[in-house]
Amino acid sequence: MSLKRKMPYRGLLLEYRAAILLLFLFIIFTVMSRRFFTVDNIRQVLKNESLIAIVVCGQTMVIIGGGIDLSVGSLLMLCSAVTARLVVGNSLNPILIILTVLAIGALAGLVNGVLCTKGKIKPFIVTLAMMGIIRGLALIVTGGRNIPSVNAPWFLRIGQGRLFSIPIPILIAVVGIVLTIILIRMTTFGRGLYALGGNRKVAWLSGIRVSRIAIITYVLCGITAAVASIIQISWLASYAPTIGKNFELETILAAVIGGISLQGGKGHIVGAIFGVMFVGFIWNGLLMLGISFHLETIIIGIVFIAAVALDRFIQQQIQS
Repeated sequence: MSLKRKMPYRGLLLEYRAAILLLFLFIIFTVMSRRFFTVDNIRQVLKNESLIAIVVCGQTMVIIGGGIDLSVGSLLMLCSAVTARLVVGNSLNPILIILTVLAIGALAGLVNGVLCTKGKIKPFIVTLAMMGIIRGLALIVTGGRNIPSVNAPWFLRIGQGRLFSIPIPILIAVVGIVLTIILIRMTTFGRGLYALGGNRKVAWLSGIRVSRIAIITYVLCGITAAVASIIQISWLASYAPTIGKNFELETILAAVIGGISLQGGKGHIVGAIFGVMFVGFIWNGLLMLGISFHLETIIIGIVFIAAVALDRFIQQQIQS
């Protein structure tokens, strides 16, 4: 029996499964910790996860198009290193510094996209290799050392400032989410993106420029990593070589939990954002319960495997 016959409301349940999981998570952690469901805690988690949310916007488009980007964490590290060096040097116009970092993110995404499409190399292989290359470049930029004092006033306002009592990183994330929704739901590019992820050959036969769309998704993903790097360095006011660690895992995990199929062609950015919040509040809740960091990583790994298994199960049921 197909999933359609078993679950008359399957569409809503599947698309918003991350929201349902998030609700259960809130109930569980609220019962177990008085500090969990407070305004300050929720605001802090949202600010923490705003960086992941920004990168998820790019990762989601890549996955919907049938690809994957394992290099976003390393790219965030490289862009963070460049940002810190340029701001500390204080020799360039602020706008030029930001544009330079965004250009680096776009260039890395372009290389990924061209190698995957024109080079016809599997996205997993390309972005895995780029992950190592980019991380090496980041270490070269800083010599593998920390940059402890990034204190230009204009720059610190990006990550530490507020607008109407709302942290600016959250506002930037919201703008990014809205723009992503418009792009993939209300434009020709978005329709082509879903067609590409659904069936690349059919999309090509339909006249869709599949290579161009795929390259654009990787470029946009690179730009989102660059934006997140600027915010993170501004927020921390320092740089460390550990920046960007596990970002690729968390963005993919959030997307999958949010209903973005690793097979491509299915999912919505809103679901992915619920996935971001789900992952963020898991980390936060486990921390409040005093769970050790090592055990937290094991739990997150189990959640990732369960999410991928659920995605595969759903796809098999829909196709049966």
